[in-house]
Amino acid sequence: METGRGYQSCGRSRSPLAACRRDGRIVCTVDFLRYAGIKSCQIPHGYVSRCASDDREATEDVEGCIEKIHATGKKAGITIKPATPAEAVEPYLELVDLVLVMTVEPGFGGQKLIPECLDKVQVIRKMFNDKGLSTDLEVDGGINLDNVAFAMEKGANVIVAGSAVFKDDIAANAKAFLNRLQ
Repeated sequence: METGRGYQSCGRSRSPLAACRRDGRIVCTVDFLRYAGIKSCQIPHGYVSRCASDDREATEDVEGCIEKIHATGKKAGITIKPATPAEAVEPYLELVDLVLVMTVEPGFGGQKLIPECLDKVQVIRKMFNDKGLSTDLEVDGGINLDNVAFAMEKGANVIVAGSAVFKDDIAANAKAFLNRLQ
């Protein structure tokens, strides 16, 4: 669902749950957050590492961006791509509500999970634990019934499973995930 030029949101309601710029340039504008009903905003893939398309940072002021998002009363998160080291998020752990580890290269569904990305999940969960934080740690990309438990064992507590749920029989797939997670 598109919520404005270049924005992608989760959900099918008029009040999406999350949004980010797909081009990795502009994070989230205060007006967009306020008027679109967005509940959270994640600084996009490659916010610390270079954006593959134009070799520019997604944002030059990560802390300022997080503050602006929080000033709207919304939750702020950061996202890292597979090539970004887990340590890149460490300066921001106490500032964000969520860290998203992309477990595939962003861009299209149906990719296989990159197993090394789950090692980053474990490192980031340890960072949270060492700081006494209970921040959400999300994984997105290649998650299926065969690896969801492993992702959770590594420390993920928010799971995105697009293709594994929304192909074929959606109801049966969703039920299988719920059964696996219990």
